[in-house]
Amino acid sequence: MIVGLWALGATAEAVMVSLDVDPSTAGIQNAISVPFGPSVTVDVVVDAVTDLNAFQFNLGYIGAILNATTITSGMFLSAGIPIGVDLGPPLLKYGEFQFSDAASSGTDVVLASIIFDTVGLGTSTLTLPVVKLSGPHAFEILNGSGTGGSITVVPIPGAALLFGTGLIGLIAIARRKSLRTKN
Repeated sequence: MIVGLWALGATAEAVMVSLDVDPSTAGIQNAISVPFGPSVTVDVVVDAVTDLNAFQFNLGYIGAILNATTITSGMFLSAGIPIGVDLGPPLLKYGEFQFSDAASSGTDVVLASIIFDTVGLGTSTLTLPVVKLSGPHAFEILNGSGTGGSITVVPIPGAALLFGTGLIGLIAIARRKSLRTKN
């Protein structure tokens, strides 16, 4: 009975897994707008966790707006071995495990970084419907979902200005030609 209570209490550890859609900015950013064209990096972050030996997550995204091209280990598990890599869409799957000593941190750490190409305009909601964290001997730390985010891909302002200027120029040329033919 005491063993059962210990296990029940230990699984209640308050661990959060979140998406940081703008790792270059301090703190966890859950929404960002980016211009169409450049790639965007998203970090999968876990807050203060103790005795981590393995993790797995699924990340949902909209393939008409984003295309996952690369996923790299956050190197939190120093001897981590990738398992179940699938870039999706609509569901990216990734995990790591290690046989060596469990990793612990008192601060936020990156489990993995994902690079997305922007392939369309609009907003892609990013979800973490499945998140599993395990400690030594496959002891379950977290089995649930994580905090997602969103990426909005907008037209490049310079391209819009160039397009508008070109359109005005074409209208002016057409108008000038029509005035010449009337005279």
